[in-house]
Amino acid sequence: MLQETAPDNNYLAFITTNARSIWNNNRNEDNQLGINWAGPFMPPATAGTHSSAMDALGHATEEWTKPMADGIDRSLTRSKQQ
Repeated sequence: MLQETAPDNNYLAFITTNARSIWNNNRNEDNQLGINWAGPFMPPATAGTHSSAMDALGHATEEWTKPMADGIDRSLTRSKQQ
């Protein structure tokens, strides 16, 4: 929605970077999400930490389902070396 209202690839890159970091760095073996989005996962996973991370992932997926003509890499599991 933000990208539609105020198109700016900086917003999209910010959302994508945060979602990618949450998914790749901030999950435990039970796929619970913590407070440290940059990683590593630090317990406890609470309703607040999990729902905040899920909100970020959810907003990112809204953008990932759109055409990719802007050149932004939306892949969730990009390697950590890049």
